Amino acid sequence: MELNNDQIDGELVFSYPQEEKPDWGYARNRSFVLKRPDTCWSSSLFSVTKDGFILPNRDHPQQGLLFRVGGEYTKFLDAPMFKLLSEGEEVNMEPAEVKLTPWKATYIYRSESTTLEVTYYLSPSGFDNKAGGWIKFNIDSSLEDLELIVSPLVDIRKVGEESPDISDYDISTDQGVLCVSKKGKELMIGGSESMMDHREQIQWGYKLGDGYREVADGEVRFKEEKRDPVKMGALTFELSKRDEVKIGIACGKDLDRSDVEFFGGSDVRKDEENAREILERFDFSENDMEARFEKARLVAFPKFAVREGGIDIPGAGEWWFKDVWFRDLFESLYHEMDFYRELKGDEWIKKVLTWARIYLKDGIMAVKADDNDPAYNSIDAALLYLLCAAKYYEKTGDENFRENMKKTFDSVVESLGEDDGLVRCGPEYSWMDSVVDGRATRIPDSWDVEDEAEYLLPEVNAMWIRVLEEYNKIYGADENVKKAWNSFKETFWDDKKGFVYHIVYRDGDEEKKDSTESSAAVVSLALLKDYFFGYELLDAWKTVKERLLVYRKPVYFDENHIPFGILTRNSKKRVYMGDAEYHEAVMWPRDSTYLFEILEKIGRTGIKKEITKNMLDHQMSEGAIFYNHELFSLPEGKNPCETSLSSNPVPVKNPIQLWSHFLPDSIETRKR
Repeated sequence: MELNNDQIDGELVFSYPQEEKPDWGYARNRSFVLKRPDTCWSSSLFSVTKDGFILPNRDHPQQGLLFRVGGEYTKFLDAPMFKLLSEGEEVNMEPAEVKLTPWKATYIYRSESTTLEVTYYLSPSGFDNKAGGWIKFNIDSSLEDLELIVSPLVDIRKVGEESPDISDYDISTDQGVLCVSKKGKELMIGGSESMMDHREQIQWGYKLGDGYREVADGEVRFKEEKRDPVKMGALTFELSKRDEVKIGIACGKDLDRSDVEFFGGSDVRKDEENAREILERFDFSENDMEARFEKARLVAFPKFAVREGGIDIPGAGEWWFKDVWFRDLFESLYHEMDFYRELKGDEWIKKVLTWARIYLKDGIMAVKADDNDPAYNSIDAALLYLLCAAKYYEKTGDENFRENMKKTFDSVVESLGEDDGLVRCGPEYSWMDSVVDGRATRIPDSWDVEDEAEYLLPEVNAMWIRVLEEYNKIYGADENVKKAWNSFKETFWDDKKGFVYHIVYRDGDEEKKDSTESSAAVVSLALLKDYFFGYELLDAWKTVKERLLVYRKPVYFDENHIPFGILTRNSKKRVYMGDAEYHEAVMWPRDSTYLFEILEKIGRTGIKKEITKNMLDHQMSEGAIFYNHELFSLPEGKNPCETSLSSNPVPVKNPIQLWSHFLPDSIETRKR
């Protein structure tokens, strides 16, 4: 087996070879990700050389060291470039393996005479405008007169923007510390005994780009992105045969040399102790490998955090998803509330729910936390918010919270719902929100209708019925849930197919219904599983199994192809390229949590266990190790490089996503 794992002094350590995976255009390349509130450091688990220097590769232009400062998620360091000299000659070393934990990454390089270990660590400590960590070089060599040269590849820019010109940077030194700045944003790295002032702009190609794809020479490939980082200065260190060099790194604003020393002195033992404390609270699967993967997943789970309102709140993911996206937050909070209660506490949940209320307006929740101009086109997030609040109250009995939420429930319920008891909204007001060329992709191509018209979405109305149910139960209200349910059944239930319609359009006497099978139907069935008859759920599961279920062959488990998740939509658009296919025949792990509820209801828990095992396998075998992709394409189209696993779904976009990071129920809180 390619992956070796062991537990050392409470750490979860996983070893991987430094290699690339050419299958489907390198879609399965692995990377490390170190996450802290407002900060991230990531690179590919593969090293390359440039002008005699070694550096970890980056497959996405967003990889490297990033920090959210001044409200902008900013990239600072693309990668460190380094080389080892002996008597003035370069020491040629081959990349060997990488050892990972959820909090540090160690790359190992070897030659006949030398072993070099390079460890990357991101400090858990940070400030409003400063973050940092360190790089440690451990050398074991029989060679004489050793010298280490480190040259940072700098790219100070907002995530998603182009690289600045070399002339935009200012560079200075301060007692062995290299200081690079651009328009008030700074990177400091050091310190060394001597330093050279050298600047060189290098064009770099990031093969996976932003996760979008194209057809080139008949083959499906990722659209490569190019940027122009700057090789900035060089730090030099004289070494003995067995030596250690630790280089501190600080980024942000208003830095000084003491920040480099502070972050450079960060101790990994705090992370080890924190991981040990988390793991001691839970029991895991009896299968050793599954248990190890579950532990890694659990330790990584709290690392989705950004600072808002003085609280560390789960962000939606990384790069352009670093912010708090309310839909993603409430999906995670709703499905994983017991874990949040154990890991963060009831008061933390209460603070998060209270803080989020400021982004609710006229029955609609903002898409994401934005102090400038938040966009309000998310009805499902508002309904999920109330379902989270109801679940919190039911679990805690917090009467003060109940009273404080009364006006919020009143406001949302009064703002939504029409005479037939249902909610109408724009077609992009739920999680399938992609719009291409001004038209919501959820509207079938064959429909000649106005995009601005109001539509009926099954999952929104299923949430609405559940909100009315909770509103009556918690506050003694008298909303007509039965009327809403009867309208739902009449509007969305396809008697012929035994399934739920994907979207419904009504305008006067005109009515259109899309019978395409979709995960929106699965979400609706799960939320209303106690309303549907048992035979209806069984018929619906048959449709899911035949039309939506996606299979995958695990890498580390001795299994054939087993269930992995469900398609968002049983669409004719079978190959993901970009936004037009974002919610078509692709697989989003976020839907699995709803499918699990149906499987439990109808007694198909074996399928749930297989999906969970497969997702753990994905987490540890491809993409961002310890984390999960947002979506997968079907393995269709022409593959540039066939391998034994080419028939598996292809990870395509956003490799670090909160709502894909559901926690298996095989992880159980340990009874005290």
